[in-house]
Amino acid sequence: THGSAVSFGSTQDYVRGIHLVLPGGHYFIQKSSSDSVVTQDFATSLDGAQLINDDDLFYAALVSFGSFGIVHGMLIEVEPLYRLRKKVRQLDYDDVTYLMTTLDPAAIGIDGVDEITYHFEIQTNPYHLEPGTMGAYIITMEKETMTQDEIDEFVLTFDDTYVSQAATNNDVFASLLNSFDRSILGLIPRWMGRLIPTLRTILIGLFIKMGLDNYTELYAREEIVRFPSEQWSCDEVTTSTIYTTLRSSSSEIGVPLQYIGDAMSIVLEVMNEARIPGCTGVRYVKGSNATLAFTKYEITAMIDIPVVFWDGLLTNPREQGYMVMRERLAASGIPHTYHWGKEAPLNSDWVKNAYGQDVLDGWKEQRSILLDEETRRMFSSDLLVTLGLHDD
Repeated sequence: THGSAVSFGSTQDYVRGIHLVLPGGHYFIQKSSSDSVVTQDFATSLDGAQLINDDDLFYAALVSFGSFGIVHGMLIEVEPLYRLRKKVRQLDYDDVTYLMTTLDPAAIGIDGVDEITYHFEIQTNPYHLEPGTMGAYIITMEKETMTQDEIDEFVLTFDDTYVSQAATNNDVFASLLNSFDRSILGLIPRWMGRLIPTLRTILIGLFIKMGLDNYTELYAREEIVRFPSEQWSCDEVTTSTIYTTLRSSSSEIGVPLQYIGDAMSIVLEVMNEARIPGCTGVRYVKGSNATLAFTKYEITAMIDIPVVFWDGLLTNPREQGYMVMRERLAASGIPHTYHWGKEAPLNSDWVKNAYGQDVLDGWKEQRSILLDEETRRMFSSDLLVTLGLHDD
């Protein structure tokens, strides 16, 4: 949804036009600026769609939770297939904090990498923060151009088997979850985990550290060149998360670049307190013009936090560490957003704080321009009401 492309942006930023279907007809919305690419003749060929060139409406509709009508199609901007050259450097956490907050290329320290690459991220093991534990990983990926012959060969050999492998083996965290699920933790009755919180904490801490030692070792590898879809898969993991009985998800917090150090201090502190299993990653994304983009800052640092629903040994995480983390961030005054598609607070307070009432009113106004009152009710939802984005 956002990757880590400092010079490009997230998913919505390669959309050039949106084809919407409403009770009143078809509409094709694009920016009014000079780089608009669709003509009225082309729009008419889409079931007689009316072409609307409007920046404000376009940017409001880009992130709209299905509330602007049925999205019949999107025009997206693409580029020729390329490979990504991945390099990794392992350091102590204290040694990456300057780079984390400045993106100073001189601090990367990887041979052959003298600038912030196309993909740039920092992974951190929250249980290896002390000097000498080497709990931080700088990960860079540079684009590598392919010839047309190489692209043609790839297209010819691309099949369902390749797609299936990339889709099911893309989560190193699967091995960690499965090791938990099949360990001594699975032999402890749920009632015992609730009655003996000290035992619970000790065991969870033990297995988290053991699991993360194996998890983070997978990052410390030699230079690897792969296709983009392959770089986010892992040959070492042959079992998908769907085979574990532990339910997992993730939560992502977006903060302005200059606040990432303070935000990470809160996140890592709570992860240690609550014994949240998993590494946390920081990815950097160019700010988006979409009205309700969670990548709204000039450079948005996205903090990825694993979420495990571990009944018996942990109560509902929404009532534990994750809630504490959100409360401390809110109290800190650090500007922040949440990834709309992941575990995020279901209330309107953070939405108003993150975007401001004027921005929310502007988004609602654009919706009311395109949709009449009856149609707005038709395309409303409980989520829209919960987030404070419904009609007042």
